[in-house]
Amino acid sequence: MADQTVNPQWANEETAAFSADRANRVARNSVTSMGVSAAARDITTMRTYADTYGVAVAKTGDVTNQRQSGRCWMFSSFNVLRQEAIKKLDVDTFEFSQAYGMFYDKLEKANSALEYIIQTADQPTDSRVVNTLLTEGIGDGGYYSFAMSLVEKYGLVPKDAMPETACSKNSTQMDERIDRLFRKSAGELRAAYAAGKSLDKLRALKQEQLKGFHQILSVCLGEPPLTFDFECKVGKNAQVDKAKLSPVEPSKASDNKDKKDGEKDEDGKGSAKDEGTDRDEPTPAAEPDRDSPAPAESSEPDSGASGSNGAGAADYVTPCARAPQFAVRSVSDQDGELEVTTEVTPSCTEGDVLTGAANSIMLYAPSSTTGGSGAADMVVAYADFDFSGAPVVIPSGGRTLVLRFAAGYFFRSASDISAGSATISGDIDRSGASTAVVVGSDASTTAIVASGTGDGQVAEADAAGNLRWQADHDRPTVVSSVSGYWVPQVSSKRPGLYAEGMTWGSPDIVQEFFSLRQQFPQALLLFSDDWPVFDAGGSWWVTIVGIPFTTAEEANAWCDSQGLDGEHCFAKYIDTNGSSEGTTRNR
Repeated sequence: MADQTVNPQWANEETAAFSADRANRVARNSVTSMGVSAAARDITTMRTYADTYGVAVAKTGDVTNQRQSGRCWMFSSFNVLRQEAIKKLDVDTFEFSQAYGMFYDKLEKANSALEYIIQTADQPTDSRVVNTLLTEGIGDGGYYSFAMSLVEKYGLVPKDAMPETACSKNSTQMDERIDRLFRKSAGELRAAYAAGKSLDKLRALKQEQLKGFHQILSVCLGEPPLTFDFECKVGKNAQVDKAKLSPVEPSKASDNKDKKDGEKDEDGKGSAKDEGTDRDEPTPAAEPDRDSPAPAESSEPDSGASGSNGAGAADYVTPCARAPQFAVRSVSDQDGELEVTTEVTPSCTEGDVLTGAANSIMLYAPSSTTGGSGAADMVVAYADFDFSGAPVVIPSGGRTLVLRFAAGYFFRSASDISAGSATISGDIDRSGASTAVVVGSDASTTAIVASGTGDGQVAEADAAGNLRWQADHDRPTVVSSVSGYWVPQVSSKRPGLYAEGMTWGSPDIVQEFFSLRQQFPQALLLFSDDWPVFDAGGSWWVTIVGIPFTTAEEANAWCDSQGLDGEHCFAKYIDTNGSSEGTTRNR
């Protein structure tokens, strides 16, 4: 009769038989060293395998970016719909407002969640249904059907009518406040039910509570437009009411320039070129003409705006309708700032110019701590750059642009950022679309932009995520190098701590860590809750110097040798097991 359980003797016999087989030992050594997939790779197949293929895709428009929000379902759904808009308008790109959709999605979710609270008011608070409702709150997630219901009920608006905000780009803090209000409202509804209020009274209370959600959404996302004016430069095949279009008429200066470059007419005078592009097609009259003459001398930018693209002295350039593309070339640490060298390519053939005062630019890097592609990219630098004082001209062939992110607005050092996997995204300020900038002949290929500063709310959230990344990144080194040893602890901080004359935030903690690592190259970051040698629940970001010592006295002697006082350096025992008792030795 066969055994119902695993027989230890049988298992030992199987182990011995496995070890005796040379093929098994080779397989074991390969798989334990490099993993199953890598060990199973057949070099003969790899040599003969060809994956060359071609796929033709229709014009899709610019890439959209949900940033740090859970709106993937809304972006993908709206991107399907925008294809029809692109086709009807005969334009290169178009985008519907995801902030508009987000506003009404949150409002609808709040109503639905409160309605469920009313329906489950007779259940105890620890029931699975009620517990799930209160735990999950009102998140960003959704499905295609959600998006279609929103469109059917509230319609769509262009992105310009309700653009992205700091809270739509990073919804964490807004969601926290919405969830807090939801749980408060749920408590009020359940209390009203317990007091014997009727269903009509409960729903009247719910309607009053929804005003609070509407207020939060309006503060964070802005009010959704009730009406708006839509202006767009359309192509010659646009399927629109022709009566609402106005052609862009070339100016005399533009005519003269075209005649100079074109063929001569019968009278020997130059005639304007009649080979037009979509830029000369019908367009709303309010849209500035990219081919219009330069502004009068009194409105020209100063000399700092010229000499940027190597064109002739008589050339002018105005901003393109769409933002340029940024490609990261290198990343370095410079004078306490993060310097990112980019290659900027304009979206239109005539060249581009950055003139706006509010350009929000973000640098992304993989969230994987091993350098590979992670679950999602994360912001590692964020800043607002002002180009209004010295516009940056981008020639048709592109140019190199160096962006410098100030201290407190980058959250990973250059040594931990691979330029090959880093990307840049930004909201480029196109408000000066009618501004023409004269281009001189004394062009330089590289422009270094003054250090940018950022939005404190965004910076806090992104810095917190990168502190977590740094601790995860350093953990293998801590385990392999100093676990079971005493080390110098040189800092412990957490957001909200008042110390050293300031209230610490996550960006401050990041920058202090970078400063300490510059002073002590062996500096490593730990999160106290990850290690049993720290008191549980402290949530401290701890910087240690990864020099192992066998005794606490040796670690404290190192502190003395560096001239650090007892408040800023003391011995700490690091281990993956045990407790916090006896692991700290002050001087």
